[in-house]
Amino acid sequence: MTWEQRAQQFVFQQRLESIVATLNKELSTNISVLLGLNSFFQSSQHVEREEFSTYTRSVLSRYDTIQALEWVPKIAASERENHEQQARNNGLTNYKISQDSPDGMLHVTDKRDDYFPVFYIEPLSGNEGVIGFDLGSNASRLALLQQSAVVGEAQASSGIELIQGELGVLIAVPLFKGEPQQLLGFTVGVYRIERMISQVFKEIHIKSSDFNLEIIDTTPAEDPLLLFSTLDAGFSKEMEVYTAALFFAGRNWMVSLAPSTGYLNRHTIIGPWLILVAGLLLSKSELPSGAAHQGA
Repeated sequence: MTWEQRAQQFVFQQRLESIVATLNKELSTNISVLLGLNSFFQSSQHVEREEFSTYTRSVLSRYDTIQALEWVPKIAASERENHEQQARNNGLTNYKISQDSPDGMLHVTDKRDDYFPVFYIEPLSGNEGVIGFDLGSNASRLALLQQSAVVGEAQASSGIELIQGELGVLIAVPLFKGEPQQLLGFTVGVYRIERMISQVFKEIHIKSSDFNLEIIDTTPAEDPLLLFSTLDAGFSKEMEVYTAALFFAGRNWMVSLAPSTGYLNRHTIIGPWLILVAGLLLSKSELPSGAAHQGA
């Protein structure tokens, strides 16, 4: 391997590690936010809509990557009519538990044993159409809630098309109360993947135009799903690709990084300064133990 190749390898491996570490921190922070919201519900006999809004507005003002925070109660079929009427009495005039349909509109949901409607959501502006949407009417969302309830902790969905538009992920935390423990519902966070990645770029101060980035959900491995990609037209499979795994909330993400054609065009011979810096770092790492600390 040439010095140029070693220098490029060093630079891109460092960038990849920074991206994965920052993304992991962002995801961990978002899960902590949901756990805090879950504790808020645990500590109260009943959380009113205005109380939910006050609490979550404060949180949303501090975290840019959260698309929305939701309270999703479990409503038994026998409770549905009373639940809908109470919601209407409390100001949600046209409230009904609804589901998606082939025409792209929300319609009254089919009969089921249990429903999981989005009852509280913040920010409300722009998300009004989500109120009442039954997460249990969608196979992937229902699977997320069921898995979260089984393991009793935060679980993330695969990439899904959000009701608000764009590709995103949901993270759900189950809320249990009483003895024996009874499932009351879920606190749910909604995240747009593109916004999350943009925040990562911003935090680590790197130029996204310098590389091709791909994030693939490999959960399960036999059915991977592309979540994010910036592959440019000149990308070739012969290019050096650096990969790292990211594990969180029941999901496995594979993050891949490769130089962009723009970067390669600007660094045909990587650049004397880059070779010098990488060479010094590589040489230092190869010194015998203690040698790097000799001198004044």
